[in-house]
Amino acid sequence: MPTPFQHFTYAWAMLQSPALPETVRAYPGAFALGHIAGDVQSVSGQARHETHFYIFPPTGHPRAAEAMLERYPALRNPTRLEPEHAAFIAGYLAHLAWDEVWAWEVYIPCYIENGRWSSRLERAVHHNALRVRLDRAAAARLRVWPDLIALLEQVTPRRWLPFVEDTMLERWRDWLVQQLRAPEAAETAQVFATRMGVSLATLEAAIARQDQGQDEHLERCVLPALARYEQQAFTDGMAHIQRYRAGW
Repeated sequence: MPTPFQHFTYAWAMLQSPALPETVRAYPGAFALGHIAGDVQSVSGQARHETHFYIFPPTGHPRAAEAMLERYPALRNPTRLEPEHAAFIAGYLAHLAWDEVWAWEVYIPCYIENGRWSSRLERAVHHNALRVRLDRAAAARLRVWPDLIALLEQVTPRRWLPFVEDTMLERWRDWLVQQLRAPEAAETAQVFATRMGVSLATLEAAIARQDQGQDEHLERCVLPALARYEQQAFTDGMAHIQRYRAGW
């Protein structure tokens, strides 16, 4: 699924859109934190379905955002929440949309249904090489958001999620802020290599092949899928936010 740096760039793009409700735009730090909070399980140790509200692959029935609000109805009505809290939830719902659409537009057609992989590990290495490349590109694009770190550090969750402790949200935020301060030291590649049980050199070699245009699958399947993904996920994420602000 998209990395946190990617999610930050998606949050930035949504904040620039006139379609974003002003009640959300007024709290960019809370919205940005919500946009990456879905991956808090990286530090909280929760199962992914506990923070994403679907078992992979997502069926869309219901959408993850709807499943979250059904399970925790106290979050459903933004007018009953503090405005900053509501902006955070809007970001979280958008995160879920971006992740679901990644599965449907990128991962399933190019990695699950595509028969070119000789093993699950080969498939995972290629997919994570792609994610690292996009993560690094996102880190460079985030220079257009110079006050992101300050905005994040000004946000103080106050029991914003009934299924995640505030201390875990703060730990997740602080770990990402540390990497935002020094993008060249981002730990994404090492984290992925460790999860797969391969050396960092193995993953970097796959990244290099993609960077050098030596990956036919990237050109034929993945890049066209990414273009479709970004358009559809933006549309779905914005629709989630607008529906949430309207009372879902």
